[in-house]
Amino acid sequence: MARSVKLKFTKNAFFTTSILLIILFAFPRLGGTTEHWQNAFYECFTLMIMFPVVILLGAGGKVVGEKANRLCKFLGDISYPIYITHFPLVYVYMAWIVNGKHTLEESQSWILGFVIVFISILLAYCFMKFYDIPVRKWLSKKLISKK
Repeated sequence: MARSVKLKFTKNAFFTTSILLIILFAFPRLGGTTEHWQNAFYECFTLMIMFPVVILLGAGGKVVGEKANRLCKFLGDISYPIYITHFPLVYVYMAWIVNGKHTLEESQSWILGFVIVFISILLAYCFMKFYDIPVRKWLSKKLISKK
């Protein structure tokens, strides 16, 4: 994308892209069980238009301040562990709903959603701190020191 579009500075890029992502992720599915075309249209629009816009806006932003720098570093550090670990949590949640035939009221759904997000971040941090970083250090010692 950097070759085809000249990046422009985006003021408050982190805030803007965060809000856009929250809006996009707030609608995980559109249409009912019979209107599959609505969800397909939404997913195509999100993947082909909105995600590249988010990336473009984020690439034009600058991190200003120590707190913002630490937050961005933390989010970058846990991005891969959260990518790997969130899926089992989603499957456990779906199995709990489908197999237990549980129904949640809207207020319970929000609370459970925040709990799952918190657990995902905590789990990703633990995997990063106690697995990913030590394994990287060990591999670096083993593979790089032999050169």
